[in-house]
Amino acid sequence: VMEEKKEVLAEVSKIELSAEFDGLRKRLEGVLKENINACIRIGNRLEITRPVALAMLNELSRGILSIGGTVRIRKEVLSFRPIVVKSICEIEINGGTLEFQALGAADEEDIKRETRIYHDALGTAESRSLKRLLEEVVGEDFINKVLVPILNSQNKKVK
Repeated sequence: VMEEKKEVLAEVSKIELSAEFDGLRKRLEGVLKENINACIRIGNRLEITRPVALAMLNELSRGILSIGGTVRIRKEVLSFRPIVVKSICEIEINGGTLEFQALGAADEEDIKRETRIYHDALGTAESRSLKRLLEEVVGEDFINKVLVPILNSQNKKVK
């Protein structure tokens, strides 16, 4: 009976966490929509900028803290030609640790009109890795679901 009770409590805990992460995804979408003008066009894509990524990471941290967890974000530069950045997010919650990793890359072609090529390529790779990391954490490609319709409407206006 005790084992069954523990299993039921574990299942209830999973359901509650799932609901919390769904709410977190919606809050992150809200942050993105509030900062949509800070997104930039690179080639044929609309991408989040570092300030947007940081605002979303702050919301992620606040959301995890609000349910009793902790968040640690690390970034590593893996290569310089092209620049590849790995972002790592560790979430400790309910006595367990979740780890998510994502890569982002950029080369000179991505930022060819910029004057600080290395600096800007590093920032682009970092933002791309953080975007993927946020999507890994919530388990959905929610950023593109917001950005693609905006890009499509911009393309229609240009034509």
